[in-house]
Amino acid sequence: MTEDRPLALVTGASSGIGLELARLFARDGYDLVVVAEDDAIEFVAPTLRTAGDHPVQVEAAQLDLATSDGVRRLQTLVGDCSHRIRHCRCTHSVQLPGRSQSS
Repeated sequence: MTEDRPLALVTGASSGIGLELARLFARDGYDLVVVAEDDAIEFVAPTLRTAGDHPVQVEAAQLDLATSDGVRRLQTLVGDCSHRIRHCRCTHSVQLPGRSQSS
């Protein structure tokens, strides 16, 4: 990561709205920290690096943010960045046991 560019954190970035938000940040010249619970995050990271007019740096991680371990690993990942996060977009979802989608 470089301090010359702003930094954005996007969760749920392997598909859907999260991926589109990550693409928009990359096109606007943001370095990215992107996470998702599925392994597709590793495949989208290279496309994000070149989504804009100029390459950006992308740190990708497969994390389950519904677990304490996943949250701790995200804290470590973000803490290792050389500059502050300017934008954070959390687009992952978690369904609690015993609750229906309509609850």
